[in-house]
Amino acid sequence: MSRIVPVMLACLLAAASVLQAPAAEPPARPELTLEQAVERVQRDTHARVVKAETLRERDETLYRLRLLAPDGRVSTVMVHAASGRVD
Repeated sequence: MSRIVPVMLACLLAAASVLQAPAAEPPARPELTLEQAVERVQRDTHARVVKAETLRERDETLYRLRLLAPDGRVSTVMVHAASGRVD
């Protein structure tokens, strides 16, 4: 019985250290910069960005880009910095 106590104590200490280890957080996804958003939209749409604004809505960064198409049409798109989604 006297040998079991130190072994059990060692096991409990080892288990406690494993349980107290901080959980690894998933790596933060880097946000798209305004410059990256402009480059991506110009490349994908073949339009020129003539105005770009950074907006904050509900703790989310958005970029509002005004585009001038080769045929002269003007349009506006929203780019979500966290995901890169274009609306």
